[in-house]
Amino acid sequence: MRLSLYLTLMVWGQLLLGQTGTLTIQVEGLRNPKGKVQCYLYNYAEAHLNIEKAYKSFRLEVKGDIAKIKLEDIPNGEYSLGLFHDENEDAICNLNFFGIPVEGYGFSRNYRVMFRAPKFEETNFRVDGDTLLKVSVIY
Repeated sequence: MRLSLYLTLMVWGQLLLGQTGTLTIQVEGLRNPKGKVQCYLYNYAEAHLNIEKAYKSFRLEVKGDIAKIKLEDIPNGEYSLGLFHDENEDAICNLNFFGIPVEGYGFSRNYRVMFRAPKFEETNFRVDGDTLLKVSVIY
């Protein structure tokens, strides 16, 4: 009886805690094939837009006006994505005198920046199984 209960709890625990999905990110609207696209994936609000606390960071090759990646084994849950088109490959989102990016940038849910950086709740999306996220770059 104890063994049966133990095995049942183990199976349910794995089902509830161990579910993962595939996240495909497609970056669209790149103005040229120069450089790379630097991406930061966040999995909780307090880490949002803090690159040291990103759940994952990665650079994408640009092919024409698109960059794409498929991430496997991403735990199901809420995420946010921020990215920039690092045209000069210096690994920095270059800004002008007013602090406005001079390189293309984008956020999940295609959030358009007005007078402040977006909040996690404004850019979050859900990974649940196979998920496709399309982000348009703003210049």
